[in-house]
Amino acid sequence: MFRTASNILKTIDQRIEALTPYPIDLYQVHQPWGYSNEKAEMEAMAKLVEEKKTGI
Repeated sequence: MFRTASNILKTIDQRIEALTPYPIDLYQVHQPWGYSNEKAEMEAMAKLVEEKKTGI
C-alpha cells in the first residue's frame, strides 16, 4: 500500500487490532517518501494522538 496521510487514518484500526494487546506508543514512518506532503502526514499522526489511538 502506498502511504498517504489519509491511509494513516484509514488503516490505524487494523494496525491496532493486529498488535493487540500491545499499544502503539510510537507511529514511525520508515520511508522518507510518500504520496502526501510531510505536513499532511504529521497532522494525520497528531490526530491519532488526539484520538488516543497512539502515544502514551
